[in-house]
Amino acid sequence: MYDHDPEDVAALGWEEFIARQWESIFAGYRSKTGLRKVGRRWSDLLEVSGTPDGTAGLLEAHARLLSFVRGYALGVDAG
Repeated sequence: MYDHDPEDVAALGWEEFIARQWESIFAGYRSKTGLRKVGRRWSDLLEVSGTPDGTAGLLEAHARLLSFVRGYALGVDAG
């Protein structure tokens, strides 16, 4: 059910892909997009967070995701 090829994510860049997925998820909530579509967007976000280094890098990818989300939501100077 994964909607994005790993090559496309790599070409776009991990940070840009994550930012676009977050925007898509929250736009879906605001526009009352169907639950299935929002769920698919969450699935894409979670699945790609493990693909940079395979399963061995999952914890590192998770830490990068949290760091990025905090910076994106709270601003770069949020600490």
